[in-house]
Amino acid sequence: MDQGHTAFLHHDLMFRHVFVEEGRLAGIIDRGDALEADRHYELAQIQLNLFDGDKTLLRAFLDHSGWPVERTSHAGR
Repeated sequence: MDQGHTAFLHHDLMFRHVFVEEGRLAGIIDRGDALEADRHYELAQIQLNLFDGDKTLLRAFLDHSGWPVERTSHAGR
């Protein structure tokens, strides 16, 4: 595993485990499934469990979190 991508992951993020107050993260609960792994593994969990597959929410998360991703254009495909 590339150590540059290794992170501590919650591994079970979903709306019931994330608390927001006044538009800001207030807390995260249930770390029972937490592990150290490639940080991109958590991205799939976030997309499926927290954003329910909504690409607009995923894009907003990526744009505001500083997650290192490259934007690609699929125009003309």
